[in-house]
Amino acid sequence: MRKDQRIQAIEEWLLIGLFLGALLSPLITMEILPSQATSSDEYRTLAPMPSWPLTVRALAEFPSGFGLYFNDHFGFRRPLIRVQALVKVRWLGESVSPQVIVGKDGWLFFNANYEQSLSQSGSDRLFTSEQLARWQQALEVRHDWLAQRGIRYLFVIAPEKQSIYPEYLPAGTPSHQKSRLDQLVTYLKENSQLEILDLRPPLLEAKRTRRVYLKTDTHWNTMGALVACQAIVRKLANDFPEMKPLQESDCVTSTITFSTGDLGRMLGLSGSFVEEVEDLQLRDPGFVVQTEPNGTPPTRVSNHRDHHLPRLLAFCDSFSGRLSQFLSQYFSRAVYRRQFYFDPGQVELEQPQVVMQEIVERYLTDDPPADLLPGPK
Repeated sequence: MRKDQRIQAIEEWLLIGLFLGALLSPLITMEILPSQATSSDEYRTLAPMPSWPLTVRALAEFPSGFGLYFNDHFGFRRPLIRVQALVKVRWLGESVSPQVIVGKDGWLFFNANYEQSLSQSGSDRLFTSEQLARWQQALEVRHDWLAQRGIRYLFVIAPEKQSIYPEYLPAGTPSHQKSRLDQLVTYLKENSQLEILDLRPPLLEAKRTRRVYLKTDTHWNTMGALVACQAIVRKLANDFPEMKPLQESDCVTSTITFSTGDLGRMLGLSGSFVEEVEDLQLRDPGFVVQTEPNGTPPTRVSNHRDHHLPRLLAFCDSFSGRLSQFLSQYFSRAVYRRQFYFDPGQVELEQPQVVMQEIVERYLTDDPPADLLPGPK
């Protein structure tokens, strides 16, 4: 065999070896590295390895189950998904997750319509009159039950980011003239004495000079949380006149780098979206916070040095995280429970002067969150 033929043969065998190595390396990696049960990037549980089939039926189902497992656990899955996401999101402006809408100028938005349980909560499908009546009844029952015990009830809606920054949605996004929140506010104004606190007006006003939501996260930033706190305090001041809204001068302002937005993680691009964020922290917080993240539900408790202040019990969602940094300044004890349903047992336990229910706009679903109170007879 001539020298050039030997070199060509070596090159061919090397090429075959590289090809086989590329095929086998994901399988080898799957065996070496421990299997993960969940994906923090995708906010979901990964498919488990199916049991070995012992029946004819299990044997028929095994290939599909193994296929799901392999797709979720093959070697180098995470970096390959990340590369694909970077190309599609950064270069093509396309989302790689049904949970996330890729907007303009680096803005990301949560897409509630990806989940069936939330797909009816947007303004593309308005409330019926029967649904509005059910919301009214549920809120009034809670208000009346608390009023009988001398407790102030406040129902607060945190707006979706797209309700405050619709101009950054992708071109061609349908524009809706009316939303479920619009309907509920109008309906209660016309049919009930009960008020709900719609935070859109103060946030839209504040947005004229300051950013109030994070670009790569679902939630408001600390400026938005401060604006929300001011609106809540102004509403509560009717019953607690000693409450005065915090001002920006009561805070220390700094600029921080934010790179852990939940929407970026949902795209599999944690750390890839970096934004400079104006951060506000109270100069003199009078409270200390204890967090119970592993509780059911997750609970945050703050205790203030001034024991003469009223007590707060809040049934809330994740928007309460930054909000509590300011709102806790007004209460001797504030308990924030991450749950949607109204729990009278917790009211009896905490004996608060104020009960607040806070939900984000997308959870204005067909029926109000359940509670343990009896309806009107």
